[in-house]
Amino acid sequence: MKKILYYLIALLFILNSCNSEEHEDNNLILPKTLKVTYPGSSESDMITFVYDDNKIVSKTSKSERMDYSYDDNKIVKIIKYSFEKRQEIKSSEISFTYKNGNLNTATIIDYVNKSKLQFIYSYKQDGIIEKENYYLDSMTGKELKNMNREILTFVNGNLQKSVFNWESRPETTTTSNFYYDSNNNAFKNVLGFNLLLDQASFGSELELNISSVNNLKRHTESSIQGPDIVIEPYANTMEYQYNAKGYPIKTVIYDYTERVTRIIEYTY
Repeated sequence: MKKILYYLIALLFILNSCNSEEHEDNNLILPKTLKVTYPGSSESDMITFVYDDNKIVSKTSKSERMDYSYDDNKIVKIIKYSFEKRQEIKSSEISFTYKNGNLNTATIIDYVNKSKLQFIYSYKQDGIIEKENYYLDSMTGKELKNMNREILTFVNGNLQKSVFNWESRPETTTTSNFYYDSNNNAFKNVLGFNLLLDQASFGSELELNISSVNNLKRHTESSIQGPDIVIEPYANTMEYQYNAKGYPIKTVIYDYTERVTRIIEYTY
């Protein structure tokens, strides 16, 4: 009888261990740090992340901290603090609302420049999302619609294309294209990032595309000004090294001249 009891206990322990490992493998593979270096420069940065289970609590770098708030499983607010002369200054905050489980509005308050922007998302067919924006008129205090218009196209959880028309130059159209690998984005298991669309950002040019399912390999941007003028495309290229589970452990970022601009190293 004792042998049977010991066997059952051992079996339960093994099953529990397997379930824990499976839970960790599927849900809790989360970046702990990003080390960012700039070749040819003495500058570098170390970014650290704090989580509560798979909800992000904060992101901290040398120059700033971003604190995250959730309502249920959705990110509803991000507050950014800048570090200046050993002081912590609340520089901006962004609030999110949702409709039918999708991002509806993103409202950004910039305390430094004393400005306010609001983006409204409308969902069309086949992953196409229209993005409109409004701004606060500092003279009248009224919220006005900006005639800038952007169309986002998502495919399989990745932002594939963005087409932007300028208010000040209606004849100008800027098109961005995004290309991905088939491996896991380092941040794919962070709860709520996938709903933030193009608003998911760490406030810096890291080219991480943190709301996507896969890793951004190439980003191109070109503009057309009227019927006759096409501006030379701008491009970034990313190369990755992966761990055994298909998550990136190192990213090398090249500009359009194939010069290395940044190297990012990950720990989990």
